Amino acid sequence: MGRPRTKNRDLPPGMHRKQGRYYYGQNDIALGDNLVNALKRWAELHGERVHSDAPTLADAIREYRLTELPQKSPKTQKGYRPQLVLLDKVFGKMPLDAITPTNVRGYMRRRPAISGTREKALLSAVFNFARGEGMTNAPNPCAGVRGTKAKRNVYVYDATFAAVWEAADVMTRDAMDLALLTGQRPGDTTAFRETDIRDGHLEVKQAKTGKRLRIAVVGGLKTVIDRIAARKATFPVHSLALVVNEHGQPLTYAGIRKRFEKARAAAAAAFTKAGKDEEAAAARGFQFRDLRAKAATDLESSERAQKLLGHSTVTTTEGYIRGRRGDRVMPLERGITDKNLGITDKKNGG
Repeated sequence: MGRPRTKNRDLPPGMHRKQGRYYYGQNDIALGDNLVNALKRWAELHGERVHSDAPTLADAIREYRLTELPQKSPKTQKGYRPQLVLLDKVFGKMPLDAITPTNVRGYMRRRPAISGTREKALLSAVFNFARGEGMTNAPNPCAGVRGTKAKRNVYVYDATFAAVWEAADVMTRDAMDLALLTGQRPGDTTAFRETDIRDGHLEVKQAKTGKRLRIAVVGGLKTVIDRIAARKATFPVHSLALVVNEHGQPLTYAGIRKRFEKARAAAAAAFTKAGKDEEAAAARGFQFRDLRAKAATDLESSERAQKLLGHSTVTTTEGYIRGRRGDRVMPLERGITDKNLGITDKKNGG
């Protein structure tokens, strides 16, 4: 039995990574620099995958890495790999049939609340995958085990938005305006392209859910898109992306985030200098992703917010809004006067 791995623990047996490329075995058979293709080639070289009479979670994770993981988005794959390593370390040697809800709950108690919940969700996905592959008939041990749902109850007030917007460069202003006016996630916002605008609508396919939307290019949104087009016309290099840098090249969310954080720090510093500590704290706590919640909250109608955000139910949208600013309610329209209380004013002959 070989020594336990100290690195490349997210890769299947015999496969390793060197300088961004993947190899197999002691003879370093090249598998390429693309993980998906490398895993397919590894499966060919490693031979037919055989499970023991009592498949373990390690067996299920290995299959999951080869079959399911490559189908996820690059961002999801990046997040899942270290989680799979951790789950393999804790549960890997256990037969699938032996893992119980008690084991899962005990694991979650030892983990930070949000991390444990996410890892439990991935464990559940792997177990369901194993059931579908016929590796076990045992019920999913994660069923009924509650986790902690991450909630961000931050509302960005107009003054905070304006302060950060004023401190930002024009590219970041474009991204902030697009995110607020369309209510889309940061990654979807920075993926907008000129070719997405058809028949007076910005056509969006949300990366997370696959939901398709057509957002009317009118009012403030049209103004922003026209402003972007006018500036892009001055660049020698033309990109179809709406969010571009100083040279007209596409800006990713990672690039915008750095610029946004710089503007946020400048706005917070200005508030602090003016002795406005609460406003400074609000600016420091402002995250780009909060603009999606602000868009939903600022709309008068939950139904309109639901359609703009692409939620499947209005209940989801209402909870999303209430968590940040509370229910919108009207005050009591009448006051309590002496007459209401039955009190007479003798001086005035009441």
